[in-house]
Amino acid sequence: MKRIKIGAGALLMLGSMIISDRAEILILYFLSAFLHECGHLLAAVLLGIGVKEIRFEFSGIRICTDEGLTSYKSEILLAAAGPFVNFICLGMCMVAFLLSGRTYGEVTALAEAFISGREYSSVGAVSFFAVSAFLQGGLNLLPVRSFDGGRILYCCVALLLGERVAERVIDVLSAFSALVLWTVALYLLLKVGSGLGIYVFAACIAFSVTRETVNEKESAVIS
Repeated sequence: MKRIKIGAGALLMLGSMIISDRAEILILYFLSAFLHECGHLLAAVLLGIGVKEIRFEFSGIRICTDEGLTSYKSEILLAAAGPFVNFICLGMCMVAFLLSGRTYGEVTALAEAFISGREYSSVGAVSFFAVSAFLQGGLNLLPVRSFDGGRILYCCVALLLGERVAERVIDVLSAFSALVLWTVALYLLLKVGSGLGIYVFAACIAFSVTRETVNEKESAVIS
């Protein structure tokens, strides 16, 4: 690994989360994110892929690998490792809850109470961690170019139909997913009165997808 880079978008995202969320929520959220990235790093080690840079961006942490050292299949495994760890964490929490006699509805209710500040027990914290792991794993599997799901989709389509088709597919699905994500975040912000960090995140994703699409069209015109 050569360097660690922190972008302005990451600082904006962190600031909005600090303003809108309590310290214990941030700790559990970043613990889930840390385990997610550990999954990527462990996969890189097992696959023999070198890591040249770690970037902190608005969409999360991006691990940049050495160019020319990965195949599409290795890239799929590398991208899937992060969400896989999130779902492993979720599964462990759910097994513990089931053994204690709690239902899925109780878990989500405890997580909601923990977020709103009505519940401060360790059970509430674990419930929120389980929900956070589920959301991070699921969110990262969305077919957005900068997400793990986008990387997986691109590699799968490129393997079957070629890179040109993969680019078109990921462009369309990235735009659609970003629009849906932004709409949901706006609803939470206006109707529920919470989720400033989520809205900033969604807005940054929508801006990024739009900018990438414009840049690609300009490059096509120039060429």
